[in-house]
Amino acid sequence: KILSLNLEENQVSNFTKEFQDLGFEIIERL
Repeated sequence: KILSLNLEENQVSNFTKEFQDLGFEIIERL
């Protein structure tokens, strides 16, 4: 259970990081 929870947290943090990077790219283009 602990391993699966950590895996889910890592996936969420990776998704959030990618989303932030995408947002920064959009802001730079504006």
